[in-house]
Amino acid sequence: MIVELVCTSLGFGLRLNSQYKVVGIAHGSQAERCGGFTVHDQLVSLNGQPLSGSASIEERLRGIEVGAKVSFEIDNITRGLAEHREIRCLTRVVKGEILL
Repeated sequence: MIVELVCTSLGFGLRLNSQYKVVGIAHGSQAERCGGFTVHDQLVSLNGQPLSGSASIEERLRGIEVGAKVSFEIDNITRGLAEHREIRCLTRVVKGEILL
């Protein structure tokens, strides 16, 4: 599944573990309202680049400006559907956790 996000000042509301799996979605956040993410989703790529490469997601997100589109590829076998959505969100990286 591909979710396209457009960075805004609101933040995504996603909490990821070190393997880029969604472990939390903030109540009332952009991520919750958009319906594009669920807990246990595995982020696979960012803008078509696999997250298994040498650059961390934090490094990749630092270069993205507000207003830019970002494509997240998500692997969630339980969904069983390929979807494409556009959601307006912002990426932030906070010490100790990845908040999107």
